[in-house]
Amino acid sequence: MPYKDKSKEKDYQQNYRKQNKEKNKEYQKEYRKENQEKIKETKKKNYLKNREHYMKKQRKYYVEKGKEQNLKRRNKKRVYQQDYVKNSNNQLKLKARATTQLIVVDGLCEICFNNIATEKHHLDYNNPTQIQFVCGPCHRQIHGYGLIAVGVN
Repeated sequence: MPYKDKSKEKDYQQNYRKQNKEKNKEYQKEYRKENQEKIKETKKKNYLKNREHYMKKQRKYYVEKGKEQNLKRRNKKRVYQQDYVKNSNNQLKLKARATTQLIVVDGLCEICFNNIATEKHHLDYNNPTQIQFVCGPCHRQIHGYGLIAVGVN
């Protein structure tokens, strides 16, 4: 139904779509089934024609998404660090680590006596100078499996 006034035509089309929503869905479904190849070709041509535009949009999206994720990650880490420092048990750990920071790890592991010691293990955080020099596997065993460390005097 041609209209001389474009706004009336537009209103008519909108009303028709609203009234015949289900009928339109069925028609679109049938059309897509019958014309899969044609639709695929059209999409491919459109993509190739506007490839640069699509690539720019994609790059922009991933740059923004990456910035968002980095910001979330940094905020999460910052909150964790603040909570870690506030915890009174962790404050003892931090003080003990700061006290023994300049001590150089040297020699063999004091538990297995096989590997070179690469890490320091605090036996008691209240006495930060009482430490053991241990290899990585033994240190993980001490903390991970609850083995009792041999005291160093």
